[in-house]
Amino acid sequence: MKILFLHKNFPAQFRHLAAYLGHEGGHEIVFGSLKTEGAIPGVRRVFFEARETDHRDPHPYVVNLQNAVTVGQGVHEIGQTLKSEGFEPDLVYAHAGWGPGLFVKDVWPRARLMSYFEWFYRAGGPDVEEPEAEGDERKEREEGEDGRRLRVRNAAMLVEYANSDWAVSPTRFQAGQFPHFMRSRMTVHHDGIDTRFFRPAQARPNLRDIGIEVPADAPIVTYATRGMEPYRGFPQAMRAMKAVLQERNDVHAVVLGQDRVAYGRQLPKGESWKARMLAELDLEPFIEAGRLHFPGLMPYTKYLQVLQASTAHIYLTVPFVLSWSLLESMSAGCLVVSSRTEPVEEVITHGHNGLLVDLQDWQALSRTLLDALARPRDLYELRRAARATVVGRYALADLLPRHLALMRLVAEGGEPGRDSRFAAA
Repeated sequence: MKILFLHKNFPAQFRHLAAYLGHEGGHEIVFGSLKTEGAIPGVRRVFFEARETDHRDPHPYVVNLQNAVTVGQGVHEIGQTLKSEGFEPDLVYAHAGWGPGLFVKDVWPRARLMSYFEWFYRAGGPDVEEPEAEGDERKEREEGEDGRRLRVRNAAMLVEYANSDWAVSPTRFQAGQFPHFMRSRMTVHHDGIDTRFFRPAQARPNLRDIGIEVPADAPIVTYATRGMEPYRGFPQAMRAMKAVLQERNDVHAVVLGQDRVAYGRQLPKGESWKARMLAELDLEPFIEAGRLHFPGLMPYTKYLQVLQASTAHIYLTVPFVLSWSLLESMSAGCLVVSSRTEPVEEVITHGHNGLLVDLQDWQALSRTLLDALARPRDLYELRRAARATVVGRYALADLLPRHLALMRLVAEGGEPGRDSRFAAA
């Protein structure tokens, strides 16, 4: 097959698909992105740019649409170049909502387009309320402006859906946010977790070997995130961690992630949630004592070792896109203490394969962590069940062949909705 993947980032959700097809051979695989770093054997990289516009400033509600259009224009340009070279894809697989798939059919009218949909924004939607919101953001919500902005934010996504031959969403919760008419041509299919890589260690790794100074026998509370923000419960995690560190002087805490906002509103320039929480909670003494660690983002191999060394792992989220990190931590055999929110409850049942607390109740989070640290052997079965859940429902070895079969079916002009494997959401 000739396949064009389109994503602002690389390789993102298409990592495993592109790697498998590149390794399998016999295909012509092209990956278009804004991000220039990285490579996959057997996959050609091409790069698009969001085109500058000289139009006057758009209405604030349509900024996201304008940005998506400029991305779509950049994709259209590289598409024309590829077409002039003779590249005619059987299938284009685009990450929807940011514009890459907007003008694909204008370049290749006969190409089949499959689109990956993560989230549909809704006024009053489950992810909208952030208790940490303040100032202009809170005022916007009180006056309803935030809801009107969110309704318009889906404009590019709706256009991409109209152009698509089939759609994919990774979880039932996420698919459930889309209007019914969109779900009629949408399959729920997770990207898959490499359970052979993310597995429990036979012996606990020594984190000193990867540059984190933690005694080999110290209990460790872990938290992993792309960005440190309220969407992923960063303030609550830090409040609970402080309580745990105060209560037990043998415990260490490791926070993986970047000091930035990946999801939700950006803070004023020069501010960050990490800085805010360090100041609010007076956490510097724990950092100076070498008990609170912020090693930043880590390569997968080191990240895995942190998970394998974890005594209790925190994963928190508002009702929003489910992080890969939750499933990766479960696959690695972590004892996960998570938020009692819908995306998590699709995966974790309290007391069976993890422990759940209310997202905003950091006191309950700290009490649950302290209880878990006090009796790790008693909770071993939750670790085993956590891994069994991921192996049984999200293993890459099972999901990758099914994902590839869906791609082939769409590329060949088939109707996935008539195939029981790919039933509409």
